[in-house]
Amino acid sequence: MMRSHLSMMSAFANALVTASVALLFFFVLSPAVAAPSALIESIAATAAPSAEYSVGQLRITAPWMRATPKGATVASGYMTITNTGKEPDRLLRVESDIATTVEVHEMSVSGEVMKMRPLEKPLEIEPGGMVELKPNGYHLMFSRLRQGVNEGDKVSVTMVFEKAGKVEIELPAAGIAAKGPANEGTMPEHKM
Repeated sequence: MMRSHLSMMSAFANALVTASVALLFFFVLSPAVAAPSALIESIAATAAPSAEYSVGQLRITAPWMRATPKGATVASGYMTITNTGKEPDRLLRVESDIATTVEVHEMSVSGEVMKMRPLEKPLEIEPGGMVELKPNGYHLMFSRLRQGVNEGDKVSVTMVFEKAGKVEIELPAAGIAAKGPANEGTMPEHKM
């Protein structure tokens, strides 16, 4: 009986060692599977060539937004707006069919508390200046979403400027945790 018990323990130990070696082999030689968050972050941080729009003396580059989790009621959008003119211009309003309201918000840090609030005045783009709408800074806040935003979607937005006038742009949706525009080559065509 003792020999049978030792034999079972030996078989169990061998199985455990075999499983451990297999897992070690799997995780060491397969870093994408072993560290999916690193892969996702790497993909999410990949900058891509993106659309560029011009209206009046303004140039809008690198528009993008984040996909939303299921049931989300808000979304955020980003881009860079450059004023090549000699006079300031202001973003008066933003509209999109996916949300009841779209406002320019700003994030600020007070002590260790991060705050977000809508701008009290229209966003001004100084002559020869550039304003970046980016995570943790100025951004478009889509509120009371009428539908969710999935990675790969392209969301239509109308921007109205004081001097330059109206322009229609598309914001391609990157992943939920993206830190920049997604690689357009990997995004399926899906227009909203």
